[in-house]
Amino acid sequence: MNYQIIEAFSPKIYMSKADSNLLAFCNKHGLGLNQNQSVSPLKLEGIDRAAFITDLNQYIKDSVFEFNKLANRIDLEQDKNFAFDLGPGPWVETLRQHDFTPLKRFGGMISGMIFIDYPEELTEIGKNSNTGSLMFTYGEENIWHVNQVNIQPEQGDIIIFPSYVRHQFMPIKTEHQFSYVGFSIYNIKKGE
Repeated sequence: MNYQIIEAFSPKIYMSKADSNLLAFCNKHGLGLNQNQSVSPLKLEGIDRAAFITDLNQYIKDSVFEFNKLANRIDLEQDKNFAFDLGPGPWVETLRQHDFTPLKRFGGMISGMIFIDYPEELTEIGKNSNTGSLMFTYGEENIWHVNQVNIQPEQGDIIIFPSYVRHQFMPIKTEHQFSYVGFSIYNIKKGE
């Protein structure tokens, strides 16, 4: 599995690419820009929530395992024999022109995002302007050191990070829009 670790400050941020099966899975469930609204965790309408979460867990398990191994969060066995609880999630959010999100933290232990629809043009524009970028910040503001890192997502990116790390999407200054599936892991159980 190809991945990248970004460690601009103490916490590690794990990035990898979703395989075509995960993106097809999201499309099969009608997630992405074909939704005209953001979907809260309890309103995955027309979707068998339990089956969706079971399937999603299988797709993200490798990425969660790799992040956990690199971040030394929990002592997991090498055979990936573990299960986890997504709590009240997952959720889908679509951001459009002028949208942004305030600085926030997710609940749980480990959080993640799967960028199911992210236009290539927005990725290119954002590399020079941070339009639609994902900003992580850690610790207190201090003029003597940088405590944030901006990531310009791409279609199919999976980004996993400790839930306590604050993050936000910068304003979209173009007519583009994107969607992602967000999730938080509340419990990891070994031997399941």
